[in-house]
Amino acid sequence: MGILVIFIFVVLPPILALITLACVPRFRLTIINFLLFVVGALVGVFVLGGPLEFALAALANLGSRTSLSVENNIAFLSIVVGMLAGGAGLVWLKLRFAGKPLER
Repeated sequence: MGILVIFIFVVLPPILALITLACVPRFRLTIINFLLFVVGALVGVFVLGGPLEFALAALANLGSRTSLSVENNIAFLSIVVGMLAGGAGLVWLKLRFAGKPLER
């Protein structure tokens, strides 16, 4: 269990940051964007991952019994979605508000 927690909170956010910042053309791969993505990913796990996991688990358990492995897959999926949304959202906010000033 401890190795999974270390993987989720230490290894996964930088990997997602590198992949997302390299693939999205507007998000340039800079140190500031990288750090903002990692911080946003960790915040996104708790802000979006928890409620999303609860909602998906409630929907999965409405009509049928699910196994523990299915519930773990739902939890992992919600954590990854929370990380991506939080990290990309924070980098997008930085680009939106701290971008180049408009020319007049």
